[in-house]
Amino acid sequence: MARRRNPCRLLIGEFRRNLDTLSSVDERVLVACSGGPDSICLLHLLTRCRPARNLMAVYVNHGLRPDEAQNEERLVQDFCRSCQIGFQAVSVNVPALATSRKMSIEDAARILRYQKLEEIREQAGFDKIALGHTADDQTENFFIKLIRGTNCAGLAGIKPASGKLIRPLLGQPKKTLLVYLEATGISYCHDSSNDDQRFLRNKIRRRLLPQLKTEYNPSIDEKIRQIGIILTRENDLLEQLTNQAMQELVIYAEKEEIIKLSQAKLLDLHPALQGRVIEKSCWLMATKPSFRTIEAVLKLAESGSHAGELHLGKGLRVVKSRRWLTFFHPFGKTGHRQASSQPIKVDVQIPKTGRYQIAELGKELVLVHTKNINDENALVVDAGKLDFPLRLRSVRPGERFTPPGFNGSKKINRYLAEKKINFFEKYKYPVLSSKEKIICIPGLIIDDQARPSSKDLLLIYWQDI
Repeated sequence: MARRRNPCRLLIGEFRRNLDTLSSVDERVLVACSGGPDSICLLHLLTRCRPARNLMAVYVNHGLRPDEAQNEERLVQDFCRSCQIGFQAVSVNVPALATSRKMSIEDAARILRYQKLEEIREQAGFDKIALGHTADDQTENFFIKLIRGTNCAGLAGIKPASGKLIRPLLGQPKKTLLVYLEATGISYCHDSSNDDQRFLRNKIRRRLLPQLKTEYNPSIDEKIRQIGIILTRENDLLEQLTNQAMQELVIYAEKEEIIKLSQAKLLDLHPALQGRVIEKSCWLMATKPSFRTIEAVLKLAESGSHAGELHLGKGLRVVKSRRWLTFFHPFGKTGHRQASSQPIKVDVQIPKTGRYQIAELGKELVLVHTKNINDENALVVDAGKLDFPLRLRSVRPGERFTPPGFNGSKKINRYLAEKKINFFEKYKYPVLSSKEKIICIPGLIIDDQARPSSKDLLLIYWQDI
């Protein structure tokens, strides 16, 4: 008769092999420990596989369950003392973050917890942060993402390693950990918030998954694990192809915080890569794009027009020109929805000739009164046809002027488009006027009514500061 294998030894062996792929023996590991069964089991297994001097546990009090938090902190501290490993307890204000950012308690708790763990890791000089996620968390996470909406990467699930984070228990079912804890006589705490079915994760854990296992497939956890493996492999391939495409069709001016996508090259890609390139461009501009956002940008690229503009989240704009889709923040990272063709307004009185710095545009206006001198670097107008003070101001919507020798007037914005000046650069070209009559667009062109007809001239320079 075959001898049954000891489940504790089996778990320790699997854990050690998995841990060795995620962290070297000499690395220092910070352990996130809430006092619950998963993290307590993680901490105990780490003490079996790594020197105590290389371990430290951190308990994060989220400020949500004051009475339970005291018991949990005490249990983790006592456990660490018995194992002679370091311990630290910290507090974060989850309700305040959830309220200020209008997010769920769960999301706020996760953000603050990870921030605090990383802060301690860096300050204390640890190499990795170990988290107690299990196979059950992987299954629950799959359904959370499916219900809320996600992409291939989201459904692929939690990764065993991500930056400094490692999850050595990710392949283990929770029931295996409970058997281990019972067999070794290790105590743990019960988090009452796990019983609160107002939280989506708890609804999935206590209602959806039991029904799926009972009525549809008792092996649903294993099937989802397999799906996760397949999606991870496929997502890795798509990510490689996306990065290659980004190198070929994206210009990223990081200092100026501007991204330009070649429309022709974007539209040559497979639709799956088109969406990923747009998504990645939005992420680079610190904006999380929705499915509708990505589709809207793609529709803009596919349109036959040579101009167009989309207002995305957090002040991000996408402007279409003849060749490019340009992502930028004309007003900074805000929710302001003013059209980006004039993100900066100017209105400056020019009392006399001289030099005038227009700092918000990064330009300098120089006016020189002269006789019979022509300079190819300046616009030349008839000084006798204007009266000081002059006015330098932003172009008004629909405003028109008369180009020299042109039969009739033309919209200034159309003229700028013909000069191939993108929407996000138009604000750099205001008009100079006298008694509300346009004299010129500095740096570009004069109005026909200001054309010289005498030797009394005004030279107008528009140059970078």
